[in-house]
This record gives sequence, C-alpha cells and structure tokens, in this order.
Amino acid sequence: MIRSVVRSLVAGARAHAHSVGAGGSVGAKTLAPTVLSSSVPIQLFSVPGKYATSLFKAAVKADALEPVETELRTITELGESNQLVHDFLKDPSVPVRDRIAGIEDISKHLKFSPLTNNFLALLAENGRLEELNRIVGHFSDLLMAHRGEVKATITSPLELTTQEITDLKSALQARLEPGKKLLLSQKVDKSIIGGLVIELGDKMIDMSIRTKMNRLRSLLSAPLDLETANSTTGAAAE
Repeated sequence: MIRSVVRSLVAGARAHAHSVGAGGSVGAKTLAPTVLSSSVPIQLFSVPGKYATSLFKAAVKADALEPVETELRTITELGESNQLVHDFLKDPSVPVRDRIAGIEDISKHLKFSPLTNNFLALLAENGRLEELNRIVGHFSDLLMAHRGEVKATITSPLELTTQEITDLKSALQARLEPGKKLLLSQKVDKSIIGGLVIELGDKMIDMSIRTKMNRLRSLLSAPLDLETANSTTGAAAE
C-alpha cells in the first residue's frame, strides 16, 4: 500500500530532479553516522550532524557533492510540497521494511544516485527519516564551509535598491577572511519598522527601530529603585 502511494506521489515530481545518472560505483552500501578518516571543514557533534558528515565525506570521495546536494534538495522539496510524502517521512510508526521500500521507490523514480539512495535507505533503516531536514541543513552547512561560502541575510522594512544592496555586499565582503565568498539574500519584514537586521554567518547585527523601541520599553517598564534614586539625589545635593 505504502509503495503504491509513494510511487503515485513521486511520479509527478521527476521534473524537480536534475539528471545525475543512476549507474556507476559511487557510494558504499552502508554509511555509519561516525566521523571518518578524511577531514571536514567544520565539526558537527549532534546525531544529525554526524549523519551529514558521513554523507559529506562519502560524497567527497566519490566526487559527487553537487549531485548529492541536488538530490537532497529534491526530496526535501517533495516532502514540503506533498502532505502524504511529508507524513511518510515523519511517521516513526511505519514498519522498517515499508520505510526502506518506500524510500527505494522514491530514489528509483527520481533517478537518485546509488550514494543518495543508500544513505536514505540507511536513515529509513535506523529510524532517522524524520530528521532528514536537519541532516540536509547540516550537509548544506558543510558544503558552504567546503566552498568557502558565508551566508548573509539582510532584513529591511522595505525593498532595498540595487545600489544599496551593492554597497552592503561590499561592506560585508570586506569583513570576511580573504578567499571567502559572500552569499547575500534579502528579506522584507515591515515589523522591524526601520533600520536593518544583518545576519552574517553565525553573527547578528540588529540595527532595527523595533529592537531599539523594545529596549526603551523594557527600560521604562522596569520598577524604579527609589532608595537608589534618593541616595543619588542626596549625593548630588551635597
């Protein structure tokens, strides 16, 4: 039943997958969620992070980083756009055999590489499919670090002009280490009222009017220490 449902669901999703080829000897039959011998750009210690690290190392060894990245994006987008696929990936009560069969059907119909197929089957076998989005997120972090990319997001109350974006990009790029590449995106959020919120890597620069108003509101709503105020006034009078 599950296999037929999954088959019908993914039949219309083939257009989302890029052609990466299904043959060859890429990928081992098993991938353990442990740290392998090759180096990685960043260390991840959570369970999803370890799975992502294992996949990253296997993809580097197979020279298949881009195909694996595309295939992971395809299955996560399918899970986000289709409720039945979403429920299948998130439901831990699905028997292991059915989880593996369903994942193999998805991989077959979307023409995933053996490496991605084997990795997804491992997640299904180990009951980790519900953590797929977190694993894919960590894999993306590893890829960005591997490529020397740093993500920056600018949030503003209105759309920025082309010149403003160019100026901000130049200013943020100058803050990065030599050789690093800035990936800039913009979000519009009218609730910040004015100013900007800049997220650069793991750092945040909040220059929004909303935050300034919240700080002022907190200051004004704090109880006044009359004893301290009186002693300060008395000292000033002396």
